[in-house]
Amino acid sequence: MTSAVTSGSALGRTWDVRTRALVVAALLALEVGLGQAALSLSPPGSHAAAFWPNAGISLVALCVALPRWRPWVVLGVLAVTTAANLLGGRDLDVSLGYGLANAGEAATVIWWLSRRGRPRPTLAGLADLVRLAQAALLGALVAGLVAGATIAALTGGEFVPTAWSVLASHAAAILILGPLGMALPPRHTRRAGALESVLQWTSLVAISLVVFLPREQIPITFLAFPFLAWGAVRLPPSVMSVQLAVYGVLVSVLTADGRGPFAAGVVDSGHQPELIGLLLQAHLVAAALVVLPLSVVRSQQVSTSDELSHSHALVTNILASTTGNVILGTDLGGCIEFFNVGAEQLSGYPAEEVTGARPAVLRPSDSTPRQLEIALGEPGDADRLDPLVRPLLDGSEGHLTEDWQLLRRDGDVRTVSLTLSRRFGEDGRPVGYLAAAEDVTERRRQESLVEAALQKEKQIVERLAQVDQTKNDFMASVSHELRTPITSIVGYAELLLSDDTGTMPTMHRQIVGRIERNGRRLMGLIEDMLTMSQVEVGNFRFDKVPLDLREPVHAAVEAIQPSLAIHQLRLDEELGDGPVKVFGDPDKLERVATNLLTNAAKFSHGGELVTVRLSTDGDEAVLSVTDSGVGISAEDQVHLFDRFFRGADAYAQAIQGVGLGLPIASSIVAGHEGRIDFVSELDRGSTFIVRLPLLGERPETDPDSSDNGSRGDA
Repeated sequence: MTSAVTSGSALGRTWDVRTRALVVAALLALEVGLGQAALSLSPPGSHAAAFWPNAGISLVALCVALPRWRPWVVLGVLAVTTAANLLGGRDLDVSLGYGLANAGEAATVIWWLSRRGRPRPTLAGLADLVRLAQAALLGALVAGLVAGATIAALTGGEFVPTAWSVLASHAAAILILGPLGMALPPRHTRRAGALESVLQWTSLVAISLVVFLPREQIPITFLAFPFLAWGAVRLPPSVMSVQLAVYGVLVSVLTADGRGPFAAGVVDSGHQPELIGLLLQAHLVAAALVVLPLSVVRSQQVSTSDELSHSHALVTNILASTTGNVILGTDLGGCIEFFNVGAEQLSGYPAEEVTGARPAVLRPSDSTPRQLEIALGEPGDADRLDPLVRPLLDGSEGHLTEDWQLLRRDGDVRTVSLTLSRRFGEDGRPVGYLAAAEDVTERRRQESLVEAALQKEKQIVERLAQVDQTKNDFMASVSHELRTPITSIVGYAELLLSDDTGTMPTMHRQIVGRIERNGRRLMGLIEDMLTMSQVEVGNFRFDKVPLDLREPVHAAVEAIQPSLAIHQLRLDEELGDGPVKVFGDPDKLERVATNLLTNAAKFSHGGELVTVRLSTDGDEAVLSVTDSGVGISAEDQVHLFDRFFRGADAYAQAIQGVGLGLPIASSIVAGHEGRIDFVSELDRGSTFIVRLPLLGERPETDPDSSDNGSRGDA
């Protein structure tokens, strides 16, 4: 498996793991040749090379390597540096000491650059440059101390000159070559062209040769710095890293050959040969500290400037293309400084007429609703504007959004939703105001119409509720008034029918019997209407007690016997052997069973069987009433528990009823925390199933308590 790693350095490219490993290996191998060459160019009698590129190359290798490889790369630096010193003519013990110096230096530098979770060293800002300088100083100090100690202990040489010379040469190499492996700022658009780049390169090489080629001391050592600064300002950082490396190698080679002011000056003055390397590396460090800050700062400046220009252009384009919204800016006096296309279209004023050298002022009104108008030719007046605006903004967290009236140029007034806020300068002081507005005239008109319609609808609903309440009150009153006379009629009819003397003619007895039956039917209808009225007004009460459900069911069976006889139906009663304890209202539960049995009788054919069963299922009591009558169509089933609903078959067969039996049964069952289900098929009969919680599954409740209200119609 390979992993792509992006390098932003002068070596920048995307490498997979294999390529990266090959590059690291090549850099380490290169150190052997470079180290041997540097030693061959050392000043005679010096224990340190005038320029030690291995220090910078080691940092490049560590930057290219993946973080988990770095311990192995440090060991590789130890091996290749020791080999380079051996091939350069040094003894094994001295070579090993120098190898340890280079390995310790490499480990110190990469540790310092990779602190605080930085997996890859970067050189994108001045903070990174300071970190690189610190790392170079620390690493070179480690190398100088170890190298000086090695020379003093193994060869009897002087510790201080060797340490200083190694410190200078290694620090310069790290500063000059190290950036080649670090992530640098991206190329910017404002860079030199090809001709300028060639001219700068040529000038730098030429002046370097002029300064360092002669074998004499000429006081023009820093003449190359202006050309390096030229490149730092105009060339990309990656190019400048390469150029700085080329410059360092060039002047080091020439100085090692005895040319240039450093070699000539030291030889003429009779100083120690280590001074040549010290002066050369001080010059290279100075060059790096001139080039790198300039290059980084210039790159940051150009990048920041480009970002600002891009952001400004983006914001300007966005504001200019925002044609549906008003966006304008003013100073503290109300003079308009920015006026977008949307403001032009909504106000009727062109931008060039209202912006510029204070030709217009945005004048708000203190009326309600507030009004905005553009007053051409008036001077800005912060003393007049601020008292109007400050109270609006101080109490609204610095901005305000509300509806204002905008006076157009043609005199038309538009309603706008305006957001007003302050603009602040860099010092945090207010410098003006920003207003963003949207034309909401049509929206507010539509909202007003909708609000008026909703208000009217609310009044209609309230009126309908009053009518419905009046209807409920009327039904309750009429039902109550009818019960008394009908009860008397039924009572007298029963009294007449109970006469066993035989004095009443047969025809009269039949007539009285019809009066009694119809009176009872009418009484049941009145009871249903009164019950439904109580349900609707929330006055349907239950007197619940612990009871055996078999008792109200058996009472309903007894009450339905005359109806079964009239319809010539057979009844199968299966109420079980043991009690079925529930907590409920016995009268209302009897009514549920009566309504279900009545429906089964009415919708069955003569001679058919009606079955009533009572059983338990888990924690529920189950009452089912089954008939094999006309059944219920799928279209009628969805409305079965609606008030006053009667199926098409009921109308077709002129079956008596008003459609209240099932809604009342459903309300009673719901009031007992139960449910009622049914299964029906047209021409195959129906089964209604009532499920109620058993008493043993309920928390203890006062048997004398009453439960108000039902759960409504199912």
